[in-house]
Formats: sequence, structure tokens, C-alpha cells
Amino acid sequence: MKIMKKNSKKINFKPSYSKLEKRLEEIKRELIIKSKEVELLKASFLSNISHEIRTPMNAIIGFSSLLKYPDLNEEEKENYIEYINLSSNELLKIIDNLVQTANIESHNLYINRRECCVDDIFDDLYRLYKNKNGKHNVDLILKIQNNEKRFKLITDSGKLKHALSNLIDNAFKFTSDGFVEFGYTKNNNKTLKILLKTVE
Repeated sequence: MKIMKKNSKKINFKPSYSKLEKRLEEIKRELIIKSKEVELLKASFLSNISHEIRTPMNAIIGFSSLLKYPDLNEEEKENYIEYINLSSNELLKIIDNLVQTANIESHNLYINRRECCVDDIFDDLYRLYKNKNGKHNVDLILKIQNNEKRFKLITDSGKLKHALSNLIDNAFKFTSDGFVEFGYTKNNNKTLKILLKTVE
């Protein structure tokens, strides 16, 4: 019995080293460009943070120095102490943001997911900023559009409150007169839409 061998064509997958070398050079150039962009972003970030830190620090030092004057009345002292407290809280938030950023960059950010009440988070923020926003001519309005009372979801309540706090801080920072409105609305598909509006 004769076994017939099928004709087979040998395919030689020989890499094109010139193309590989060219692609490697392109990747190197892209990495160099990206690394320069990262360094510029870091320099800009540090510059902005330096300015952000100096502002509350100068306020704390300045108003603390003014408290030394013996001829101050009680109203002036209370105003200076209020400015010092506001600046201290602002400085603490800046440091907290730096820590959060460092944790994100080092991939060391822990997410504590658990069931929490969204209404409680917004109520806490409202009470907090209503009492200490420092701008008597800027009002704060809480607007919640949700028929379901004590709406709950699973998330990191601390991270959510921190993110919302940063948004409200920026809203107050860039609003000189009028009001800041924040809240949420619950969609039919159980997603949450955060609302933030400023009116001058």
C-alpha cells in the first residue's frame, strides 16, 4: 500500500527587524514626550498647591498676630477667630487632598464600600456649610428630587462626601454674591444624578 504525501508549503514567519526597530524608536520618542508632559504637570500641580497652602497659612498668621493688640473689642476678636477657624479648615482640606492624591498615585487608595443613606450625606454637608461657609451674602440651598425617603446605595460614603465637599468649596470660592444650590435626583434606572448650581 502506497501512502501519498500531501504537498505542503513551508511558511517562514521571519520578523522584519527593521520594522521592529523603527517601532521601538517611535515608542521611545512617545515615552520621552509623555514623561516631559508628566513633569510639567507635576511642576504646575506643586506650584498651584504651594499657592493654595500659602493663602490660608497667611490668613492664620495674620489674624493671629492681630489678636495680640489689646485695644480690640469683642466683636473684632470674634471675627478674627472666625477667619482663623475657616482658614484652618481650608488648610486641612488641602492637606487631605494631597494625601488622597498621593494614595491614588501610589495605588494605595482603599475603597470602603458599604450601604449608606444618601440623604444623610447631603444633610450633613448642608448643616456643615450652612454654618461655616464664611460668606454671609452667599446662601446655600439643598435640593433633593426623590420620592423615595432615605434612599440608600452601596458606595464609600467618606469618598463621596469628600468629592461633594470639594465641589461645594469651589462653588463658594467662585461665587461672590447670590446662592449655591446642591442636591441630587434619582433616575428611574436607580442611578444618581448630582446637582450643583451657582447663581450670582
